[in-house]
Amino acid sequence: QVIVMTKHIDPRFGENSYQLTNISRSEPSRELFEVPSGYTVRDIASAPMAPQGSGIHGGVLNGKATSLPPPDYPAIARQAKATGTVAVQITIDEGGNVIGAEAVSGHPLLRAAAVKAARDAKFAPTKLSGRPVRVNGVVTYTFAAQ
Repeated sequence: QVIVMTKHIDPRFGENSYQLTNISRSEPSRELFEVPSGYTVRDIASAPMAPQGSGIHGGVLNGKATSLPPPDYPAIARQAKATGTVAVQITIDEGGNVIGAEAVSGHPLLRAAAVKAARDAKFAPTKLSGRPVRVNGVVTYTFAAQ
C-alpha cells in the first residue's frame, strides 16, 4: 500500500511527476537480520556500575519524596498575579539529599521560590543493583492565586 506514482499540475509551476522505481519484492538479505560478529549479550547484574558522578535519570520525582515542603509564594509574584507550574531539575545524592537544583521552566517570578523548596526536599535513596546511586530528575510545583 504505497503510492507508486503521482502527478501534480500547477499553472504556476507546471507539471510535477513522482514515480517509485526499482521496486524489489524479493526477501531481504539474511545478513540484515543476523547478530553482528563480536557482539555479546551481558546480564545487567554483571554490567559495571556507572561512574559515581553520572547518576541515572529518574523523570518526575514528586512521588518519590519523603519530604516535599511547599514553596513560599513570593509577595511580588502574588501582586503580579503570577501563577502556573515551575519545573525544577534536581540532582539527588546516594543518601536522598538534594545536592543541585535549577528551575528549567515556569514564570520567572516563581522560579527562585520553587528552587528553594526543592533544595529543602528529601527523597528515599534510589538503589541500582542494591547499591545507592545519584539520580537526576524533575520536581514540579504549582502556584495558584488565592
